[in-house]
Amino acid sequence: GLHMTTIRAFLQFGARYYTGPVDLMRSVNRQLTKDSYETGRFTTAFFLEIDLGNRSMKWIRSGHEPAFFYSPAKKACEKLIGKGMALGVDADAPIIENEMKEIDSGSIVVIYSDGIKESRDSTGQMYGEKRMTDMIEKLADQPAASIKAGLEADLKSFTGDAPLEDDISLVIVKFLSPA
Repeated sequence: GLHMTTIRAFLQFGARYYTGPVDLMRSVNRQLTKDSYETGRFTTAFFLEIDLGNRSMKWIRSGHEPAFFYSPAKKACEKLIGKGMALGVDADAPIIENEMKEIDSGSIVVIYSDGIKESRDSTGQMYGEKRMTDMIEKLADQPAASIKAGLEADLKSFTGDAPLEDDISLVIVKFLSPA
């Protein structure tokens, strides 16, 4: 908890002087590495910057699960991949920015923790990426809040009474028609 509070403080402080994803995450990584050098603690992150005016987004993947991107034109999910080391390991690790332009209305970004896809049912079977992307594709015509609720309900139905072994975090972003 204290480690995450520290990271949150570094992000909030860096956001005051925000010039772009690379500079922010580079600053957070350097500060976190100083803090975690002796403990060996690190964190993964997926940072997403959305430019609504240009219908584009930039992301940095620092050791975190790739986000899913649903394209209404393809009616399918793809991974928002990118190279990057977890934060707090190496102060000089390269921070690599990825970009997508011309995002269509109805596109969806799903950022999640691995606790979702690694959740297990009572027989030990994992929820997995396929089931998750199938649900996103099935719910794609719904508002973001309904997609989130649908994924959470499907996960609960799948796991039943089996105990959760990891944290569950889920963020859904849906691009709407320009005003």
